[in-house]
Amino acid sequence: LAPSDGLLTNIVVEEGQRIEARNTMMELVNTDPLNATVDVDEIDFRNVSVGMDALVTLDALPGVSFPATVTKIAPDGEEVNGVVVYEVEVEINEADPRIRPGMSATAYFGAEVEESMLVVPERFFNEDGTVNRVRTDGTVEIIPVVTGEPTNNGLTITSGLNAGDAIVTAAE
Repeated sequence: LAPSDGLLTNIVVEEGQRIEARNTMMELVNTDPLNATVDVDEIDFRNVSVGMDALVTLDALPGVSFPATVTKIAPDGEEVNGVVVYEVEVEINEADPRIRPGMSATAYFGAEVEESMLVVPERFFNEDGTVNRVRTDGTVEIIPVVTGEPTNNGLTITSGLNAGDAIVTAAE
């Protein structure tokens, strides 16, 4: 009986193998909640606090970001390549079956978006990364956009939309 639900990541024993009490037979990773640990340098560290909203991106899932919350901050830093960094743990707010333990993650904390940046919430993106822009005559056209950095409010748009363009989700 496992102590909790989780994802079976490794079976250490083979069928027919003799085992003794307290031998490890398998490895189980708890995925609820799913946490990511990231290093934050000492300059940015002062702007991070427990309970703060964060946004997590994964190298394996480009263009997708996950809302998260800071749950732990290491009390002491560690020098890595000449820079002091602090381990910060974030909890991803909603489970997603595409996320696997060990994936490379980047976290963005309390990212203040400059007013000159155009940010579109992820719910407005079609599966292929396009958006639905409303023309002046009320019809909808599907347009490609180029996205930049994720923020707590969505993805920045570097080209394809202009400030003031009306967009709708595919369901509208």
